[in-house]
Amino acid sequence: MITIGQLAEYAGVTIRAVRHYHKRGLLDDLRAIGLSDRYLRIERDLWILLCAVRPKEAAERLADRRDALADPDLRGLILDFDRAFAAEPGDPALAELAARMIDVTVRRYGPDVSAWAENTGFQGLMQTALVGVSPAWDETYRILREWYEGSAR
Repeated sequence: MITIGQLAEYAGVTIRAVRHYHKRGLLDDLRAIGLSDRYLRIERDLWILLCAVRPKEAAERLADRRDALADPDLRGLILDFDRAFAAEPGDPALAELAARMIDVTVRRYGPDVSAWAENTGFQGLMQTALVGVSPAWDETYRILREWYEGSAR
């Protein structure tokens, strides 16, 4: 986890700007569905960074996120990913979760992996922020990377 000062420095904005983006309610939809504080802090940091550095892309991603949360399958998937935080590596539920993530992604963005990759700038940033946070999340993303690399060939 990074501090608000570190986030502001990295984004090249003031701490006041970071607080402004936070107050804009970027996480209200996520909080409403019951995500953990841990997950919300990670999302908050990434949204603030994205708003500060790429405000136009942030607006598009925020609209996409709100649309995604209207999909019960995707909303459930986000909650299940958050709940998987403490799972043991090797737990079959992680492979099932990754398979569901792939299914939902293909349904949402289509089967063309290259097009999917273009639509996931924020997801890539999110994945980078989550590396090393949880062995279970690391394993889930490893499975997703293997799928992606195999599909991109």
